[in-house]
Amino acid sequence: MKKEELIPQYLQDELREINDIRPPYSFEEITKLKDLLDHTLKQEKQLEEAEAYGAIPKEEADITNLVLTVKHFVLQESIKDAIKQLENDIEEKKRELEELKRGN
Repeated sequence: MKKEELIPQYLQDELREINDIRPPYSFEEITKLKDLLDHTLKQEKQLEEAEAYGAIPKEEADITNLVLTVKHFVLQESIKDAIKQLENDIEEKKRELEELKRGN
């Protein structure tokens, strides 16, 4: 069995979607990252409930849990990078404003 076959297709698609969002981040991309993180948190909760009720085979639950953990981590790091980018943008705009004030 290939590694790709172990990971459900929808999770592969979601990971690809996250991977396609790269810096510099637009406002829409930052919003999308936040929405994807919210969705991932819901998926983690649903998986936890499915495991508790025995509704999902253990091996499938373990693989899904691993993929969701990776997805969660990548989203968190991407959001941290986006926040740093926004902070840098704010500082740059403040410097530009100060230069304009000094020029007038």
